[in-house]
Amino acid sequence: MLEGTLTVAIGGINETLDAGDSLFLQADAGHGFANRTNAPCEYVMVISRPT
Repeated sequence: MLEGTLTVAIGGINETLDAGDSLFLQADAGHGFANRTNAPCEYVMVISRPT
């Protein structure tokens, strides 16, 4: 997370990320993202193949 607050749902569990936080998830896990605030949020997502 670069800025703001983001709620991430992974397999029915919600995690709230703030600036400076990070999270790893498996690509096949059910997931969703929501900015539940009125402030902007900015994040970086890296998608890579397993080796």
